[in-house]
Amino acid sequence: MISAQSWCLGTQGLVYPLFMKKTFAGGLTMTDKIKEQIIAIRDTGLTNMFDVNAVQRIADEMEFYELVIFLEEEKAKYVKFILNGYED
Repeated sequence: MISAQSWCLGTQGLVYPLFMKKTFAGGLTMTDKIKEQIIAIRDTGLTNMFDVNAVQRIADEMEFYELVIFLEEEKAKYVKFILNGYED
């Protein structure tokens, strides 16, 4: 079981695990693990990657909880990654 000290409140009122990296300004960082999860969903071919709600649902079904939280908090960073293939 995860203790209460292992969780933090996000900007959208979501609670997320402390192991997720935050930027100095308070936003979440797109980690290599999140990038791998995005690519894994893309490789399934189940949805258009710009349909963020569908990507989030598939991420939840695939137990990619870091990505689920990232999409909720940092949609703009996700879209930039999909457009450019890299983060900022």
